[in-house]
Amino acid sequence: MLPNVNLSYLPQASSISMQLPYAHRSIRDYCEFSDETVLGSFVGTVDLLLKNQHDVVILELRSGFLYERSRLNESLKIALQTRTSVNDGTIDEVVFCSFIILASIYFALGKETLLADVIEQTEEFIEKSGSHCFRPNFEAFKTKTLLVHNNKTAAKAWLDNYYITETEQLELYKIFQHFTTARAYIVLAQTDRAMRYILKLKKLGTDFRRPLDIAEASVLQAVLEWALGYKKEALDTLEEALTAIQEYGFTRVIADEGAAVLPILKKLSKRIENVDYQGDLDPFYVHSVCLSAYEQSKRHEGITVNINTKPVKLSKQQKKILTFLSKGYKYTEIMEETGLTIHTVKSHASAAYAKLGVNNSRDAALKARELGIIE
Repeated sequence: MLPNVNLSYLPQASSISMQLPYAHRSIRDYCEFSDETVLGSFVGTVDLLLKNQHDVVILELRSGFLYERSRLNESLKIALQTRTSVNDGTIDEVVFCSFIILASIYFALGKETLLADVIEQTEEFIEKSGSHCFRPNFEAFKTKTLLVHNNKTAAKAWLDNYYITETEQLELYKIFQHFTTARAYIVLAQTDRAMRYILKLKKLGTDFRRPLDIAEASVLQAVLEWALGYKKEALDTLEEALTAIQEYGFTRVIADEGAAVLPILKKLSKRIENVDYQGDLDPFYVHSVCLSAYEQSKRHEGITVNINTKPVKLSKQQKKILTFLSKGYKYTEIMEETGLTIHTVKSHASAAYAKLGVNNSRDAALKARELGIIE
């Protein structure tokens, strides 16, 4: 029996995947259909949407669900089968998804040479087919694989792309790119921007009822909170992330953060093993996520290592200048109020920005309030 979900909008869609790179996280989050017993029946309900791509799409969905459960060898077997099932009648977006799930599995397994081969093949496919609409998400995937190694150059290059724009309302069809943007901000230690972006992503996932997106945004929030010293908040946020996907047995979206999430998982394990624990998490489930995260932690340090967790100490004058700036004063007005020269005001402001890891007065004021430096 199919889950009771509204699929009425799907046949009117012009795209199977919205050009997003994962079939199981594309035009909708297909978590409800991750059970093998309902997956086959699901295809018949959206025959028009699949445009006679049934067999390949079903393989991609199965591979994606196994990947999310960290059953990587099984997922790999089906992903390879998917690639051999692709033919001249397979539409480009389905081909693109078949490449990216295979690349993701190789990345999770630490198969760098095979990953490089698939990336090269995907590049050739995009050029030969002229499907340049996939380029932003393809670049987002490649950048994500570099960001786990704290590659600041890759983070800066990503943010410099012409299609990276920060808007008040994030677009669902760009959600994969937005997650890479959030990671880039974390790697560059632009923590305020990162947190604002992550919270927008969490809202987007909630509004569209997408458990995997909620979980991914929540785990990024948790690792950032942990790196900034908000340990209790990080534990609560990670518990929220795990609760969103526990019923599906998904672990990969958490485990992919490796060393950044591992200490939080270990602390959370102790919390739920306590006899007074009142939450819904299963200790065995959390243990399985820990094991997967530990495997990832051996390959890279995690995206938060560049964040300076040492206490920020501002001088009396720096605090004074920031307080004025937070109230909307301009440099010339601060100069008149304090009797300092314009050069001295700017010098104190620049020093405060550097210590806070920001580059403008708005972010400086937010960060200083967050840390309790100014009121």
